[in-house]
Amino acid sequence: MLNDSGLVAHLIDLDERQIAKDATTFGHALECFVAMELRKQATWSRIRPAMYHFRTHNNVEVDLVLESPSGDIVGIEVKAARRVRDEDVRGLELLRDLAGDRFCRGVILYTGGESLPLGRDLHALPIDLLWRPEAKHDDGTQS
Repeated sequence: MLNDSGLVAHLIDLDERQIAKDATTFGHALECFVAMELRKQATWSRIRPAMYHFRTHNNVEVDLVLESPSGDIVGIEVKAARRVRDEDVRGLELLRDLAGDRFCRGVILYTGGESLPLGRDLHALPIDLLWRPEAKHDDGTQS
């Protein structure tokens, strides 16, 4: 897997016209971009999570699963869409059910602009939160 998303976009001629014709290709490139960004950020994290992909034999999947050394799990779905659909949460719900108490949170990173609750321990967050220096939480605290 190439970890330079700009190079990948160049090699497959992914420009605005191509994205308009084939959003799926952009979605795959965006998933790789997010995975590489999270891998980079994990190098300076105190937790140092391992990163996995989750898929069942029925093709229910979660793009990225971060697991702490203590076994805590966070699931991340990446969507190249401005809206989150009900079916976008399916993989995270299954991961939550299977992981039980180890499941901390499920996140859909999407190209919309709002932070949205999606159910117990599930949230949709704008993808640009990955690069904001500070994030404010619903309770007013910052991280």
